[in-house]
Amino acid sequence: MRSLARTPSPDPAARPDDPVAPHRAALVEQALATHLEQPGLRVVGLVIEPDAPEAEAFRRLLPPELRAAGQGFVGTMPRDIAVRLLGEIAPGALDWLEDDGAGARQRLPVIFAAKRGVRTTSIEYDAPA
Repeated sequence: MRSLARTPSPDPAARPDDPVAPHRAALVEQALATHLEQPGLRVVGLVIEPDAPEAEAFRRLLPPELRAAGQGFVGTMPRDIAVRLLGEIAPGALDWLEDDGAGARQRLPVIFAAKRGVRTTSIEYDAPA
């Protein structure tokens, strides 16, 4: 089991009706782990519901063991890959994909894809020292 240097702090901006809210802690944990393993790598969070029209496009980028049709996905991927894929499937959402932030307070951009469309949001968290 991996020990993280810091525990993600809750995002006070999270709304209870936000579909990304149940996944915030897991996404921040993955972003922190990536930062510790590969400090320069910029990541984007993904929450892909299984019935999203874009789900198949995201699935083809996943390792075979995670590719099962009919399954959603919650995780992170390198920002450059996410931007390229988002440009193919939902170019309008690129305008809303926020920057990561800098310093101690980081922002994890998140792409949320559901049956009714794609949207972006972000999660603020404290970066490891």
